[in-house]
Amino acid sequence: MQVLRALLVLLLWLVLLCLTARAVGRCIRMGWRLTVLSAFTVCGVLVWLASELLSAFSQLALWGSAAFWIISALILWATGAAGSTSRHAEARHLSKIGLSSRLILPLLCSAVVIGILFLIAFVAAPNTYDSMTYHLSRVMHWQQNRSLRFFPTHIPRQLHAGPWAEMAVLYLQMLAGSDHLANLVQWFAMIGSVIGVSYIAKIMGDLGRRKR
Repeated sequence: MQVLRALLVLLLWLVLLCLTARAVGRCIRMGWRLTVLSAFTVCGVLVWLASELLSAFSQLALWGSAAFWIISALILWATGAAGSTSRHAEARHLSKIGLSSRLILPLLCSAVVIGILFLIAFVAAPNTYDSMTYHLSRVMHWQQNRSLRFFPTHIPRQLHAGPWAEMAVLYLQMLAGSDHLANLVQWFAMIGSVIGVSYIAKIMGDLGRRKR
């Protein structure tokens, strides 16, 4: 049951990401790489904003977070749906994705590695020393207190270290009912890094061709 619930949460997050990419694509009208990276950035800002707002009112709980994300999804859908001309422009940019024959094998190998890492991240819950004493511990305190406020602890890292990753884990844990999706925060960060590296390589390639 928890596995099905986790899969449903993952599906809903992917829908939110697609809505974000659609809204961002309408605004920036650029290539698919920058659109996806911008969508990841917007989702990251929403995670931070939801955490701070809900924490301020001690509503960092299941129903408060669900209401925030539903409202956010509706706003993103309305933003992406507005303007048929923008949608056509976005479609033209996305249609420009082209692959040369020499890239097929590296991409297939990368896809296999990414798929294996996804299975590991989904099946194996976090079990490292840091996860048990620091990362997941602060998530449980936040969930229990319904707030990001400081709490009594003999592990100072739970209070002062950068909190964003645990904020994302908190929502996945509240919605899925377990910590089985916690590793996917890092997995999606890896996907963003891969796309970012390919975007940098594309820019450098374009600059090299212009110099010729």
